[in-house]
Amino acid sequence: MGVEVKILGKSFQVKSQYDEKFTMNTAELVNSRMKELIGKSKNFSTETVAILAAMNIAGDYLRLLEAENIRKEKIKERLDFISEVVDEKIKQFDSQREALENVSA
Repeated sequence: MGVEVKILGKSFQVKSQYDEKFTMNTAELVNSRMKELIGKSKNFSTETVAILAAMNIAGDYLRLLEAENIRKEKIKERLDFISEVVDEKIKQFDSQREALENVSA
């Protein structure tokens, strides 16, 4: 079963693995970007507008991926630091425990 979407006034029947709301939102994003580009230059062909909209959306996606990778790296650095601190505290605890065991032996 497909979903009917409109992009620049043209209807398209779209089959998607995603639900209808997601498909409609995706089409609305594409439609919005294309209208925005048409507003900037009436001389663009529909093909050019579609390619520029795809490039804009892909650029947004790549920036989000980059931001997500940076966020993951920061989390990894923090977890590594926490792990080092915990390991050091465990070593200190083990050392103190051994010292106490030697005193009481």
